[in-house]
Amino acid sequence: MIEQQKPVPQATGVPQRVMRKAHVAKTLGLSLSTLDRLRHDPLSGFPAPIRLGQQAIGWLVADIESFIASRPRVTLH
Repeated sequence: MIEQQKPVPQATGVPQRVMRKAHVAKTLGLSLSTLDRLRHDPLSGFPAPIRLGQQAIGWLVADIESFIASRPRVTLH
């Protein structure tokens, strides 16, 4: 299966930070397998990874931060 990738933004003078899969999972509080399910679910709204090498992928920190901000807030009573 060919993974659809989103283009990396052009250089703006501000360095784009990239997080690898394990760091993304830890940041989100998810297991690696749950992260894989989330990223392959087209309805999840999870950002597409970028290719870093032949077998390496990562996510732009700004994309992960936007994903977190888009999640509904939970209020505890």
